[in-house]
Amino acid sequence: MRTDGVLYWHGATVWHSSNLTNLNQLSNGPGYITSYTETDTLASVTGRGASTSTALTLSGKVTFSSSVSNRPQLPGGFLGLDTSDGNFDIWGISRDYYPSHPTASNAWGLRWNGDNNDFEFVGGGTNRVILDMDGGNITATGTLSASNYSGTHSGSSSGTNTGDQTNISGNAATATNVAWSGITSKPTTISGYGITDAITTGNIGSQSVNYANSAGSAGSAGTADNIDGWEFCNTEVIVQQMLILLQVME
Repeated sequence: MRTDGVLYWHGATVWHSSNLTNLNQLSNGPGYITSYTETDTLASVTGRGASTSTALTLSGKVTFSSSVSNRPQLPGGFLGLDTSDGNFDIWGISRDYYPSHPTASNAWGLRWNGDNNDFEFVGGGTNRVILDMDGGNITATGTLSASNYSGTHSGSSSGTNTGDQTNISGNAATATNVAWSGITSKPTTISGYGITDAITTGNIGSQSVNYANSAGSAGSAGTADNIDGWEFCNTEVIVQQMLILLQVME
């Protein structure tokens, strides 16, 4: 039967979507939740299962404990990108100082340059040290120093090289401050040094005879003359050349 729009069946109200608006309308109804307090913690949740094969995306930051025992472990390393190649920061000092910071004075840290295939140590917006992974080259804006260099250095060097210069090969034309003891394959003859007008053990006898003959018979010794490659301008020059010859012969 229906009374005032309410449907009854054997004296009980028939509830439906039009007249049931609150579970409290029901006799012995369950009521409804007015508040809820979370009692689970991260430890209790992960205790029921601490691993997942589902990829996770975190929109916030993750902070790890500074204690050594609780630092993150990456046995397989980490990947900067999911696929392909590109540019990305590897390490930064803080949220205020990182390699790709748009303000040069705040750009500090280590980054990967996928365009050039190199690691870049950035300081104040400048690539201070570059490790070229294609050619194996190292480029630095400062000074490379070490207590010892082993092996043999080859190739050209720019700038100033100081310290022990042994075992250096390559472009010797630009080398400076090279110790004489560090030079190998030294010439053993006068001609080896590029000197073409010196008295040698091969010509000292003939030069001495020629000089003596010219000095004893040159009636025009006071005038300009040239005898066997010796130039005489006047008697003073002859005396000077004789003294030089005597020094060579000693």
